[in-house]
Amino acid sequence: MGAAVPYVRGTPPPRGSIVFMNGLAHVALSLGSKNAAGDSEIMSLWHLPFVPGTKQHNSAYQRTTIEGVLGGVSDLIAAGGSLPATTIVKHAPNPW
Repeated sequence: MGAAVPYVRGTPPPRGSIVFMNGLAHVALSLGSKNAAGDSEIMSLWHLPFVPGTKQHNSAYQRTTIEGVLGGVSDLIAAGGSLPATTIVKHAPNPW
C-alpha cells in the first residue's frame, strides 16, 4: 500500500481505484463518482451498511458509498459490535 493516499471527503477516489479501510480489513472498488448527497460511490462486498431502515446485515455485492460503510461501522459499534472506533480510509490507483 505504499502508493495509497488518505481519502478526503468530497473528492471521490478515481474510478477503478481500490479503497482500503483499516488497511486490508475491508477493501472496495471506487466508481469515481458521487451520489446526490456528495458521498463517494464504491462497489462493496461486505455486510455494512445495514439494509436501509433495518438492522439486518447486507449480504450482497452492493453499490454504496464510503460514507455509507463508515456510517454502518458506527451503527454496528453503537449496537455493541467490536470494531475499531476509528476507520482509516485510503485509496490507491489501478493497477494494484
